[in-house]
Amino acid sequence: MAEYKVNKWYPHAMLKECPVHPESKVSTTRLMGAYNTTYSSTLAGNIDWEDVAAFKVVEEYQEPLVLWVNVFPPPSGLFVHHSKSSAEAGRGDRCIRTVKMMEVKE
Repeated sequence: MAEYKVNKWYPHAMLKECPVHPESKVSTTRLMGAYNTTYSSTLAGNIDWEDVAAFKVVEEYQEPLVLWVNVFPPPSGLFVHHSKSSAEAGRGDRCIRTVKMMEVKE
């Protein structure tokens, strides 16, 4: 998926596919006969992109950060991994548990 700057208008080829993350908020300009109509911000996934002539990202959606933590008895403590497969590979015999931690956004 391409990177788009917030509050900058981009032309759209009027294809069916959504060019941004479906949970990003966008404003669009649509071709309605001889007239262009601009719509205020809405979730990109709720738009029929086939008649969109231009769009701008109003608020970019960012995936929450996900970490996997292996918990070991003291004195070893915690070991943080960026993927489940890495955490599973690093468990060893003394790992008590593996915990998935996800960033919470308000």
